[in-house]
This record gives sequence, structure tokens and C-alpha cells, in this order.
Amino acid sequence: MSIRGILFDLDGTLFAREVAFWSWLQEEAGAQNLDWATIAELDARGHGPKAPLLEHLALALGWPERSLDARLQRLRSGVLRYARPDPRLHDLLRRLQRGYRLGVVTNGSSQAQRGKLRGLQIEEFFDPIIVSEEVGHRKPEFAIFRLATRGWSIVHGELLFVGDDSLKDIGAARGAGMITLQVLSEPARVADPEIARTIAAVREPADDTASVPCLWDIEDWLDGRQSQSPSRV
Repeated sequence: MSIRGILFDLDGTLFAREVAFWSWLQEEAGAQNLDWATIAELDARGHGPKAPLLEHLALALGWPERSLDARLQRLRSGVLRYARPDPRLHDLLRRLQRGYRLGVVTNGSSQAQRGKLRGLQIEEFFDPIIVSEEVGHRKPEFAIFRLATRGWSIVHGELLFVGDDSLKDIGAARGAGMITLQVLSEPARVADPEIARTIAAVREPADDTASVPCLWDIEDWLDGRQSQSPSRV
């Protein structure tokens, strides 16, 4: 079956969240040597609960903010500073847009996720943009995938979901009847600290899942899949 539409995850797929997080954190720390291993464990690639992470950072860095909301705002604002336009990403999406409907399905707050899309300057390429906070559903819930595609008039078997998370992206989209493609690393690489490089290294793909090293390889994958499809007569 041919692919007519592509839904993308945001963090770790279109947006190099690890690069942004660790770059901001090193900016915050300056010359101070933090317990990077503990921070990495608490952050869990952005999936860990925010309260213990922010409590640790506030104590280690002497933040003046006392409330969780104020600390979370500091984190989000810092990460958003590293959501910057990338001509290579713009060119890729422009090419894909010529042949496919494009959409985004992302977990997170409206402020954070739409802020990343605005910073990257890629909002124009996607319709719809589904943010979990706005719709009251989160991946891996089936409902969020249904919301993303209800205006497309495309059956789920003709949709490709591209994401990095084995469960929330790949497993959930496959359960919704979509074709899936797992990206095994972010579109940019973390420089320092060393533990961040290890965390952001290429991951193992989920079982029985098509995968590519990163987003930049999606066109080759699509071309290869098309060439393997039976010719129409």
C-alpha cells in the first residue's frame, strides 16, 4: 500500500531536544561541575518527572525560583532558545510536502511544543499540529492518532508515523494501523558532557520495526520502499 501522509513526532525526531537541553544546562552551569549522571537519570531524555529534576537543578545552581511552575518556565525558556531555524530541515520538509500530507503529533505543553515549532520555523509545513495538552490525549493513546488524521480522508494503512520512542511513537502508531519508521538518533549531535553523548547515541530499534539512523535518511527509506512495491498495471 502506498504512503499518502506522514505524521511526525517532535522531540528527538524533528527537534534535537537533547542538544537543546544539555546546551542550555551547560550555559546555566558555566564553569561549575554538576553531577551530570544524576541529572541524566532524572531527566531520562525528557521523559522523567519534572519536579525532582528541577529540585535538583535549583539546589545545585542556586536558582532564586521557589515554585515548580517558575522552575519549569526557566527550563522551557532555556530549551526554546536552542530551537533555531535549520535550512536543511526546511529543505527536507519542502521536498516531502510535494508528495505527502504532513502533520505533527507531540506530547507536551502548548507553550513548549508550539514554541519549538516556531523557533524551528516549520509550522507552515504541517496541518494538523496535534499537541497533547491542547487535545486532552497523549501518545500512546489511540485517540490522539485519530484526531490527527480525521481531516485527511486517508486510511491509517496509507499513513507513515515517524518517531523515536519505541512505545509511545512506534508501538502506538502501529497499534493504530499505521506504517511506522523509527529514527534512532536526533537530527543533531550532543557535544558535551560525555554522558550526554552516550545518552544521545544511536539506539537499538524496536523489534520488527523499520528504522533509519536519523531524520535525514527518510527520503532514501521512502524511495527504497517505493522501489520494492509491486508495479501498478
